[in-house]
Amino acid sequence: MRKIYIATHGDFSKGLKHSLEMITGDSAKEIETFSLYPGASAADFAKQLMKELSLNTEDEYILLGDLFGASVVNSLLETTAFENAVLLAGVNLNLALEIVLAGPNKLNDQELQQIVLNAQQGIRRVMIEKIENEDF
Repeated sequence: MRKIYIATHGDFSKGLKHSLEMITGDSAKEIETFSLYPGASAADFAKQLMKELSLNTEDEYILLGDLFGASVVNSLLETTAFENAVLLAGVNLNLALEIVLAGPNKLNDQELQQIVLNAQQGIRRVMIEKIENEDF
């Protein structure tokens, strides 16, 4: 079974989950979120998650963090020592949606790389072509 955790600064993780539920319905209901607030410790969440990982070695854990190099993702680095855990930084709605819709089978490295590439394709500048000298 795949377990998805979204871990972010502030309420971003909750907002992503809510958006995923709007788009995918029940497929996103089981996503767990962690929100780091001032005065709280991401390390405490990581310790709790490490315990869960050690007890559920048959489950696949996909951990989506917000900022590469920041406290939430850094605290989760140790989870990658477990073979059943994958940590991806830079979460956005594109990436989370790709993970939710990836299907039930365990994801291999090539599939994860393709998911990241697909999610990156959603980041682009969008603009209308400029119109010159036309009357409306």
